[in-house]
Amino acid sequence: MRALFSFRMAYLIVGLISSAAFAEMPGPVQFQNGNDIEIEELSGSVTYYCTDAQGHNYTRHWFCNADLVSPGTHDYLISKTPIDADKVTLTSTRPDGKVKTKSSSYNSEKSISKSRFNLLIKTLTQSPLLGVGNNSVAYKFTKGKTVVEEGLFNAKATVVGKTQCRPRTTFANMDSYCESQNMGCDNYFYLENNCQY
Repeated sequence: MRALFSFRMAYLIVGLISSAAFAEMPGPVQFQNGNDIEIEELSGSVTYYCTDAQGHNYTRHWFCNADLVSPGTHDYLISKTPIDADKVTLTSTRPDGKVKTKSSSYNSEKSISKSRFNLLIKTLTQSPLLGVGNNSVAYKFTKGKTVVEEGLFNAKATVVGKTQCRPRTTFANMDSYCESQNMGCDNYFYLENNCQY
């Protein structure tokens, strides 16, 4: 399953994540859907026919950019071997040298983090764990204040292509499509099936 998000602030279109079974892993710890993420960059434009509160007609034109991400923008961390821990902390060194740390409670009975990690979404209020390219991810499992296991794995985010979507002109059946570029572009990519023609 692929998820779509845009470069524009706070513009999340779809957040669907596949719930793959535990696959054969290259190392003892990895993201549930794998450590290789593919990004297809999308762009396009939409023109809406709009009507304001006074009944006046006008048009609104938006230029839109988004990323189509496979397998998804968020994922759980899993362990191939049992780890008696109640928390896991990931510290990623991104390709640009920036370091980002995120934590989650850990379910030791199911060998999986209790929440998903934000891998690629960047907004005013969110910062991603990974960057485009090769990321070195250090993991640390703790129980209380005791470190029970730590190590490293690599996660790679690759831009696999760029797609110019066809332009679209349509009537706005919601005022927000004309008032908000985020909402207008969200609807545009939905109508265009994420440009998967």
